[in-house]
Amino acid sequence: MSFRLSYANVVATLCLVGLVGACAIAAVAQSGATKRLAACYKKAGTAKGAMRMLSKASAKCKRTEKKVTWNQTGPQGPQGVQGVAGADGSGGVAPSGAMMFFDLGACPAGWTAFEPARGRYVVGLNAGGTLASTVGTALTDLQNRIVGQHSHGTTDPGHAHGINGSGAALRVPNAVISFNGRGPISTLPAAPNAATTGIMPSTTGISVASAGGTPGTNAPYVQLLACRKD
Repeated sequence: MSFRLSYANVVATLCLVGLVGACAIAAVAQSGATKRLAACYKKAGTAKGAMRMLSKASAKCKRTEKKVTWNQTGPQGPQGVQGVAGADGSGGVAPSGAMMFFDLGACPAGWTAFEPARGRYVVGLNAGGTLASTVGTALTDLQNRIVGQHSHGTTDPGHAHGINGSGAALRVPNAVISFNGRGPISTLPAAPNAATTGIMPSTTGISVASAGGTPGTNAPYVQLLACRKD
């Protein structure tokens, strides 16, 4: 079917068809069916070629108009030229050697468990440091290691022992000085009278205070699987 249109009418018609066509496409997308479109255009007069869309393809045009219909979806065109092959994406986004933690029982394909990280905290590498080196003994599963094995040194601030006794001369029994199997001085019985001589016990004043107020592992942790990109 052929018909003549003026330039002004062509422009107006294209705008109208574009708007209605967009609405029709949306309606078709929602219904999932191919829809047929219809329009009427003036056959003569000053408005010759003017087009109006019909709300239904089955609607009729006026006597002074001509009806034209078409499918909302046209015939399929020929297949296009094969495009250029893209880059191989099998390596993924992460470069080889990248580290990630996974909430999985095993590393995904392309990743390998990083054994040095098992039971250890991960810290940044110092300048000139040894990469992937380990220090200390790894934690066991869910171990709550309050503190690592260590020792404390003590300093005796000094103390004195008093000598109990009176008389012309003070005598210190050899049995008290050497204990002679009698045990520590603190377990010796008190002197029976003021005339008895002997070394009296005295405290040292040494004490070791505990540090920290919260018991448990110094750095609370959560266990995740550390994997390295192949």
